[in-house]
Amino acid sequence: MSTGGPALRKVRPKGDRHDGTRDRPTDERAAQIAAFETLGRRWVRRHDRVLVFNSPLSYLLVGSRIATNAVWLSAGPSDRYTVQFFDQHHSWPDKALVSRGLLQEAASTDPTLQDPLITVLKRDYRIVDLTAPLDVLVRS
Repeated sequence: MSTGGPALRKVRPKGDRHDGTRDRPTDERAAQIAAFETLGRRWVRRHDRVLVFNSPLSYLLVGSRIATNAVWLSAGPSDRYTVQFFDQHHSWPDKALVSRGLLQEAASTDPTLQDPLITVLKRDYRIVDLTAPLDVLVRS
């Protein structure tokens, strides 16, 4: 008869190796992270309310206030709920960061098939940077 509880195993945090060292980001990934941080310093101010489209990790890297009803936004019909949310609360974000090339891709799509959120962003925001890791839009 056993007198002890279940055997406990040591749980390693994700990224820890068996030898106790931590995984390091590759040079390429470190450069990507630095690029997002640079984008934030260049375009986003502390008081700005920011929407990130299709790149949720960016919220952590650009240093802003999150302005969304859902952390992961990607093109699709469910974006109509995001448009309704912003309209009902009269709280459209100051800036929008959109996955690179998505706006240009949407321009070549049949207008009846376009994502409702992208449609509003193209209509009500001006593009200020297409060279960053994300396209940067500012509310007009």
